[in-house]
Amino acid sequence: MRFTGYVLAAAVLLVSCTKSPSSVTTTSAEPAPAPPVGKVHIGVVDAPFHLGLRPPKPGHEPGVRKLADALRGTGLVARLGAADRGAVPPPAYAFEKDPETRIYNAAAIRSYSEKLARSVEEVIQRGEFALVLGGDCSILVGALSASSPRKHRGLIYMDAHTDFGPPPAVGGGIALALATGYGPPSMQRFGGRLPLVREEDAVLFGARDPDDLRDFRGRSKVEAVDLAKLRGKGAKQAARDVVTRFRSQGVDDVWIHLDADVLDDAIMPAVDSRSPDGLSYAELKDVLSEFLSSGLVTGMDIAIFDPELDPTGKMARAFSDALVEVLPLGLSNRQDAKNAKGLGDRE
Repeated sequence: MRFTGYVLAAAVLLVSCTKSPSSVTTTSAEPAPAPPVGKVHIGVVDAPFHLGLRPPKPGHEPGVRKLADALRGTGLVARLGAADRGAVPPPAYAFEKDPETRIYNAAAIRSYSEKLARSVEEVIQRGEFALVLGGDCSILVGALSASSPRKHRGLIYMDAHTDFGPPPAVGGGIALALATGYGPPSMQRFGGRLPLVREEDAVLFGARDPDDLRDFRGRSKVEAVDLAKLRGKGAKQAARDVVTRFRSQGVDDVWIHLDADVLDDAIMPAVDSRSPDGLSYAELKDVLSEFLSSGLVTGMDIAIFDPELDPTGKMARAFSDALVEVLPLGLSNRQDAKNAKGLGDRE
């Protein structure tokens, strides 16, 4: 997603995510059976946070708060063979900007992120792969703030936009900036880390807005594997190169942020900031499979899909189908790789 702000916004945004269940229409097709997951366990946490976005129209709250309910409505949790680890309820949405930070719901963002961090940490401590159903992009801050038994954290930020801009901004629009240490000092020690992840250990993957990328490359050390570069290498090879980079840097704990707008606008127009082109589902499954089977990834959050823009539930079903196809298999391959290396079974 896009933003227009950055420093002060970073302060508040560093903590955003919210929950509010809601019904959504889904297709009537029977859920496909889940692939076998073996010893790999997935723990699902709902973070229907929408406070990091501006109102889509006067008096109307952003629809991303319904993302978790929409995906659950497709039978996602059962189809993944996952454990339901509950939800982090959101505070009320405010329609006025905070006068100091100039972002919406500034005060609520930090408190929510702290709560989400605790919930994600509980999942990780159980030895489960954490799957967080958002939410706007600012849920990343709470998810990354969760502690992990591993020490060297990396981030794969899959988004059509860089989410790394100057102020003023909405919380979700500067999520990558906040995660990599930009913003007021008071907001940079969240979760005991400064920053949550080093710029050198973060990769922006699949971004495609040319103006956004041009500005980003002049201000950040985060590696940008934009859509053109990804297509030039091929999806699988581009993902393998990211894994190779992380291994060479000693990264052993990777979090994936998956913004639905990284997908082709033709198949996923139900997002808040649309851009032409994007990944096909085949490409998405290829890259996620490579990332997950590396053995480095401990969790993933999903953001920005807006069920209010998907009245038939068709897009929710297709998105869910892709996750069901790739997550269990990728994580099972991860387990096989770890066992082959004698690293043991920590799932």
